Amino acid sequence: MTWRQLVDVPPVKPQVTEHQLITLVCGCGHYTTAAAPPEAVAPVVYGPRLAGIGVYLLHGQFLSVSRTAAALKDLFDVPVAAGTVAGWVKRTALGIIAKVLPVIAGRIAAAPVAHFDETGMRTAGRLAWLHSASTATDVLLAVHPKRGTKAMDAIGILPAFTGTAVHDA
Repeated sequence: MTWRQLVDVPPVKPQVTEHQLITLVCGCGHYTTAAAPPEAVAPVVYGPRLAGIGVYLLHGQFLSVSRTAAALKDLFDVPVAAGTVAGWVKRTALGIIAKVLPVIAGRIAAAPVAHFDETGMRTAGRLAWLHSASTATDVLLAVHPKRGTKAMDAIGILPAFTGTAVHDA
């Protein structure tokens, strides 16, 4: 007996759920409009699956923002603006940053070898410093108004770091 298998993905078609919010007027002239579901905060919103795929394409597959938007249009026939993709990334980051940053900082602080560096940048019209702390698997970037050990201490990795620090100086 011989077996043959075909593995494929089923056709994907966007699912649109329309919520019709009825407004009624009572005898006294007061208008009452039904409340929208919490996930429908605007006339048209994208769901969490589409947003998740967009964030994955951008950060997991390293597509540019505009190519991520184009891929979503090509794959799902859903036109998405590049600004929408950027908004998804911002919301995702804000939702996990408090949980993720301490883990990354802890992993770098516990590493036997880590690289530390900084570069000048302008933020709000003033000179600031973008500090990096990294290992082969983790990177933490932080902006601070100062450079050097004082800033890295404030960022919180160097005070706990006991390994070998590598720096270009």
